[in-house]
Amino acid sequence: GEGDRDSWGQDNDEVLGREVEMEEILGFLKEEGVTGLVSLTSDVHFTAAIPYDPERATFKDFDPFYEFVIGPINSGAFGPGALDGSFGPEYEYVRAPGTEGYTQQNLPPPFLSSFGHVSISADGEFTATLFDITGAVLYTKTMGGDGKAYDKKDDKKKDDKKNKD
Repeated sequence: GEGDRDSWGQDNDEVLGREVEMEEILGFLKEEGVTGLVSLTSDVHFTAAIPYDPERATFKDFDPFYEFVIGPINSGAFGPGALDGSFGPEYEYVRAPGTEGYTQQNLPPPFLSSFGHVSISADGEFTATLFDITGAVLYTKTMGGDGKAYDKKDDKKKDDKKNKD
């Protein structure tokens, strides 16, 4: 409902509670040079792609990463809640009540039912694809082995394009 929070939410953009553990994990990964972090989340009643960016975050000592929320395929749809700003999340894609003309919460299947698929190529290219219940593609994100996202359709890394502009 109104005021609900998703992600690492504590209803406060400061790094509190369980965010302290996440801060430690993300800081360690950055210190060790680990990039390309992806979180796959299910048992949530909406579908989303959420990039986390230190430029938008309260806690800034981490490398950007993605969370893909994949679900539900066989239960009611509701959400999403507001995102906690501790790690700079932003909905890049969301499918839930309030989208596609549906306003009722807890819609039963097949309304807004979704599933996902991820693949990693031999050269480390990661692709997450979100589908509706019919198998139609809703959203696709591809990242290179360096963890940087780019648009598969034109096969150009977003960061490379920014550098040329």
